[in-house]
Amino acid sequence: MKLSIFDNVGIRITLILFVSLLYFNSSSAQVTQQTGNYYLELSIRSGNTLKSNYLEHSRFSNLLSDPTEEIEGIKQHWTGLNFGIGLLAGKKLSYKLHLIGNLQFNRRPENVICFCHACDKISLPNRLTNLNIFTLGTGLRYKFHSTNKYNFYLQGNTIFGVAIDVKSYTYFGLSFAPIVEFPMSDKFDLIAKLGVENSFLVFKSVVLFLELGAKLNLIQSSE
Repeated sequence: MKLSIFDNVGIRITLILFVSLLYFNSSSAQVTQQTGNYYLELSIRSGNTLKSNYLEHSRFSNLLSDPTEEIEGIKQHWTGLNFGIGLLAGKKLSYKLHLIGNLQFNRRPENVICFCHACDKISLPNRLTNLNIFTLGTGLRYKFHSTNKYNFYLQGNTIFGVAIDVKSYTYFGLSFAPIVEFPMSDKFDLIAKLGVENSFLVFKSVVLFLELGAKLNLIQSSE
């Protein structure tokens, strides 16, 4: 039976936590400006999967072959481009340190290649399935350099994710990214991130990603 994303308990918890963060963000902003500065970011992501063991634990595991033991078959091929969109809410704890929370959706292909040792041939990568991945992250962003034209940050996230094919798989991970921010006005900035995301436990993967986005400052800084 095909699984609806809203039937998954993990995704319900993810959505509840994210809505709660946005509610806290909006209600706190109405108190006083001394509570801190808040912002929202909307971004698009392009990534490259460097490593993944998803197929080994999925419904396709019985289709995979070991090229060191078998003459022909198919094997998992890690490399594959993936795309996503994300929404991030942030609060400035100080001039340099920010608390962040984000919700993201990524669509990631899982590829295979066919091999034949007898004929000494190997195929180009082919997509076996697509993963729909929903992640909820929380972490810190630190400003380590600033000029009139741009700001440099380092960002670290812990991640709870749900990967959906026909079944759903939950996992945890870490993400690290340097960020360049280009201020356009008091309320609007452009951002670029180049980072790596590593998931672990049963579902393990390494993804290198590039994110481009826009940042809206909800409360202007008094600094």
